[in-house]
Amino acid sequence: MKKYCFTILIILALTTTCFAQTNMPFTKGLVVDNTLQVIGVNLFGPAFKAGIRPNDKMLNTSKELLYSHAAYRAHETIERKNKNYQCFIVPEQIDRPTTQSVFLLATNGLTIPKIQNIIAQSPELQKIFLTKSIDTNWGILYTIGELDPERATFLDYIITDKQPSLIRLKTVMFFTSGEFNTFQLFHMDMTFEAKNGTVWEKVPSSGVLEQQFIEKITKANSF
Repeated sequence: MKKYCFTILIILALTTTCFAQTNMPFTKGLVVDNTLQVIGVNLFGPAFKAGIRPNDKMLNTSKELLYSHAAYRAHETIERKNKNYQCFIVPEQIDRPTTQSVFLLATNGLTIPKIQNIIAQSPELQKIFLTKSIDTNWGILYTIGELDPERATFLDYIITDKQPSLIRLKTVMFFTSGEFNTFQLFHMDMTFEAKNGTVWEKVPSSGVLEQQFIEKITKANSF
């Protein structure tokens, strides 16, 4: 009986930790909706360097392949203004916050107050992006949230070789203007902290949560 229980504990431990990423995943640096229309591009990321921009339509591929963490060079076809173009995306391990956290978005009317409202209407987002404060003068939203590492999907959001007892997330969101005046520049600076024992330590973001968040707020804003 003891041997049986011990085996179960090992299986449960492996099930909990197998989703944790220990190395920065390769990414193509873009976000698409379910129709494969590009809704976000990491500024100076792989897709951006390949010439892909918001509102482009990805052809002859799938969302799974576009979001794959494989490191192989991808030959993609895009549709832009009824014309098709060929491009090559060379996936990278984006560990630079200035690239990972800045997205080129289509000019779809998204604002910080709208994003705050979208979060407030979603119990799932509220847990992760609970509003701490908002600077109405500068249009900056500060959020804080705690993530349960027992939920395997939450472990996808960080890079760690440990099994934390708690994950904390602090986020700063704002828009800026720049030379890309036909698009919006959305900054989403995330700081993850993992608790190991009694010690909190910063851990890198995998970029997965940023991708999911862009999808959710863009979809909610379209209704």
